[in-house]
Amino acid sequence: MDKEKSQILVLVEGNKTDYNLMNKLLEIYGISDSHEVVSYHTNIYTLYQEMFQEGDPASVDLLQNLKEHEPNPHLKELFDRRYSDILLIFDLDPQDPPILSG
Repeated sequence: MDKEKSQILVLVEGNKTDYNLMNKLLEIYGISDSHEVVSYHTNIYTLYQEMFQEGDPASVDLLQNLKEHEPNPHLKELFDRRYSDILLIFDLDPQDPPILSG
């Protein structure tokens, strides 16, 4: 399989525990060479709001949306690549209230 086609982007919420955990899991399963773990540094509610601002989330290009909201130039470059899979890994943080649109 073409290496470009087998690239996996894994977006995690936190930059330490979540990042290290996903790297270790992918290493254990033998796919550590075909993935890029990126810490998104926000909660699922913020990402949800960004994706639903325009209405239908199916019409949103996830990578373009992430690139538009990313201040780090290195991470912006990651969102220009092609990935076979994109995994969003977020946990529930009860201290982060859901963002309600109204």
